[in-house]
Amino acid sequence: MKTIKETATVNYLGFDFDLEGNYTPEENATYDYPGSSSEFEITEVSLNGTDAEELIHRLDAWDDLCLLAIDKIES
Repeated sequence: MKTIKETATVNYLGFDFDLEGNYTPEENATYDYPGSSSEFEITEVSLNGTDAEELIHRLDAWDDLCLLAIDKIES
């Protein structure tokens, strides 16, 4: 698996969050390997230039933001 440092701006609850993180592309299945889905691990999250980690923690929105980032990166 190759991990790539990526950035993405995603809209969540009407707000544009800037995300930085580690993106791992999907790997296709082969006869001896079941494959894996894409992943995005957030390392930094900001809203209007301000650290939004506590806000995202309180909203419990980590998974939602990761999925939005993957969609944005892969589109």
